[in-house]
Amino acid sequence: MKTKINGITRFGVLILLLFTFACSDSVTDSPVEEIKSRGEIISSNFILGYNLDFINSYFNLLAAESGTQIEITPMYSIKVYKIVYQTVDAKGNPAKASGSVYVPQGINNLPMISAHHGTQTNRSRVGSVSPLDAPEGFLAGTLGYYGVVPDYLGLGIADSSPVCSCKIIRNLCGRFFKSREKVCRAK
Repeated sequence: MKTKINGITRFGVLILLLFTFACSDSVTDSPVEEIKSRGEIISSNFILGYNLDFINSYFNLLAAESGTQIEITPMYSIKVYKIVYQTVDAKGNPAKASGSVYVPQGINNLPMISAHHGTQTNRSRVGSVSPLDAPEGFLAGTLGYYGVVPDYLGLGIADSSPVCSCKIIRNLCGRFFKSREKVCRAK
């Protein structure tokens, strides 16, 4: 004997639910295509070069503004590059992201320091737009490291709202590191 719920059988409800939740508007590319485009460099541009005198003055200004002492002796002049690369957003859709790389001059085979600015909420206050807004990149570069400073999605060139999630940050940083390797090999 079939049990009825307001004139509709349980079987009919099950079929209705199946069709309702089995349909989806989202269509994703095959994983091979998605992975292939991630990390692809869209552009790499030289922004500015900074000599030791400027870097020393910059750190002195930062120390004076914060009321602290910064006891660092700049060792290398640096050049700053902006990298725009392909990644995916929080929903898995293709997205462009940016970041800056601070490259010490006169030294090769460098280790890398990656710095992240997750508390930044102003789209243009990142190293890829204004290199002076990423002092951690300056510090790494002048001490002889590649200073790698990826922008979070929504900052820099991105046209979306800022996103801060562990999964997105991990993906962004991984793609940016790969992009940085390609650019640094070419410079």
